Amino acid sequence: MKAVAAAGAEGRLSAWVDGPGELYPPAAVPLGVNLEQLLVVRPKAPGQLVWSAVQLLRSGAFTCVVLDVTRTGVRLSLADSKKLSDAAR
Repeated sequence: MKAVAAAGAEGRLSAWVDGPGELYPPAAVPLGVNLEQLLVVRPKAPGQLVWSAVQLLRSGAFTCVVLDVTRTGVRLSLADSKKLSDAAR
């Protein structure tokens, strides 16, 4: 959340891929998050989590992209990690 708040303080956009669907954006405001600069993505299928994060990273529009896979049963493979790393570059 600190990285998202820091990006927002610089006027930059962030995205949060919310796998478990547990992020409550208004609760992030006291932590310094500007909700006008935060996109929350909630893919319907767990298999779309990594794909969504990769597309957000590839867009170049977001300074910070958070991929939350807690309590989803999703385990990042080495190939997934490479895709994410390559897209972030």
